[in-house]
Amino acid sequence: MAAQKVVQIPCPRCAGRGRGNWHPDRGICYRCKGAKIVSINVSKYEAVLRNLRRRYVELRAAVQNGVEGAVEALRACEKDGLRVRAALDAANAAKGR
Repeated sequence: MAAQKVVQIPCPRCAGRGRGNWHPDRGICYRCKGAKIVSINVSKYEAVLRNLRRRYVELRAAVQNGVEGAVEALRACEKDGLRVRAALDAANAAKGR
């Protein structure tokens, strides 16, 4: 099995502050639990991105064929892809430090 690439980046949910504008739990970020950084498994995120790209192509075809609900699914897929891409970009920037 290939070695896992793991890097630590500022938490994307709270922008590395450890806290946010939300009120439950005294505003502590649920993603990093107040630590301000998160570990990103780059290998896992790259695999997820590949699967999202494949799903995106399938959904684009479904939208063109007029499949009911395909537009909403495509929007959700795009949003997930942007989130994963942003995490990978942040991880690559962290590796370059």
